[in-house]
Amino acid sequence: MGKNKKSAQVTLEFAFAIVGVILLFWAAAQIFFYVNNRLVTRQQYYESDKDYGRKQAADPSVSKEVQVDEKKLPELDFFKNLSN
Repeated sequence: MGKNKKSAQVTLEFAFAIVGVILLFWAAAQIFFYVNNRLVTRQQYYESDKDYGRKQAADPSVSKEVQVDEKKLPELDFFKNLSN
């Protein structure tokens, strides 16, 4: 009887560990897609600023940073795909 209890405990611990690992991988994937999407969006803003190169050439004191409206960038929403 004692051997069966030990085996059941190991099975439960393994099941909880697997669920935890799957959740960690899922969260890491969500963060990866979020960061990737924001980088792509920022690059599109940068490339769409046609006057940027002319401004930089005419006046070197112009900021080298392209201004991006953060409100238009995608938000981090872990449960976005679950609610659809």
